[in-house]
Amino acid sequence: MIVTVTLNAAMDRTLLVPSFNLGHRHRASQAVASAGGKGLNVARALRGLGVPVVATGFVGGRTGTQIGDDLMNEGILNDFVRIEGESRTSTAVLDPIADQYTEINEWGPEVSADELGRFREKLEYLTQGAEFVVFAGSLPRGVDPAFYGELVRDLAKQQVLTVLDTEGEPLRLGVGAELRVETDQRACESLEVPVVGVLQPEAHAAALATRNRRVGLLATEATVASRRYEEAVHAHDAGVELTSVPCPRLVPLIEGPDPFGEETTEAVREVAAPLQAAGVDTVILGCTHYPILRPIFQRVFGRSVTLVFSADETAREVAETLARKGIENDESREGAYRFLTTGDPDAFREMGKRFLQLPIRDVEHVTLEAAAPQAA
Repeated sequence: MIVTVTLNAAMDRTLLVPSFNLGHRHRASQAVASAGGKGLNVARALRGLGVPVVATGFVGGRTGTQIGDDLMNEGILNDFVRIEGESRTSTAVLDPIADQYTEINEWGPEVSADELGRFREKLEYLTQGAEFVVFAGSLPRGVDPAFYGELVRDLAKQQVLTVLDTEGEPLRLGVGAELRVETDQRACESLEVPVVGVLQPEAHAAALATRNRRVGLLATEATVASRRYEEAVHAHDAGVELTSVPCPRLVPLIEGPDPFGEETTEAVREVAAPLQAAGVDTVILGCTHYPILRPIFQRVFGRSVTLVFSADETAREVAETLARKGIENDESREGAYRFLTTGDPDAFREMGKRFLQLPIRDVEHVTLEAAAPQAA
């Protein structure tokens, strides 16, 4: 089954008006109305191909009722979240004489935080048996541009594939949504080379560093929800009290045009507050984006709090593993590096310069299937 998501659905009205002229009164020779929005168009195409599909999103008011009824008449199963505002109407005027097309789109309703929360619950329910989720179209007014990215991360931990069709900032943040890939222990053991994960080195370092056995975790929503850090820390010290705080705002700010601005500092203060209230003396920064904000984190938490970064601990673990196995390079050798990405090579190159502070020239684009043999 495929779930299509249309967060800004509309009733599309098309009027056929020969010799249409602005500022004059006209009578349409033909009028057609149907439920519209990119996600609903995808659902309509899938239905035509005989693919099981469910359409969801937001609808409200009499227009919202009309959208649902129209889809049911087409045989398209739908399960929308009802909102207080009125769903929008889009009007198109087609002039067959002049071969011109004029489109007028309403902004659509604003959506409240409570309505967004109910949609998250609805999507979690609908995707229990889904193979794909298609997010298509614009976001409603007032919704954080990072919302699509947050949903993509939530679905990634459920092993649900996602397709995103939008534009502007929601698209950039959506395709940049961080996915954490967990290593399969049996698969790792079958390889002839050592495999070093990110999570275990951090958990070990935090368990050793804490003095009062109160540790904080700052990470993405998907990472916090997985509770993998909690399991890893308790494997080293079952008496450690771990306080976890999701940070949905930080990655978009770090990837944005002003990562060291006041908004970023305020966002760090916001997520640090619960950890400071819990009295933690050690904080795990469980996202590979966070080291770039090291000075801000340290200033907010103070020098009495130990910060554990994934990059530092993983690099230390790799160095120790190579030395232990006697396969490290000579210290005088400068070495080389190679960059592969499943995303946009140009975006990776620019972001990589900011993070690594190294010249990055060649970036190879790979698929996960192609990357697997190289990793092995």
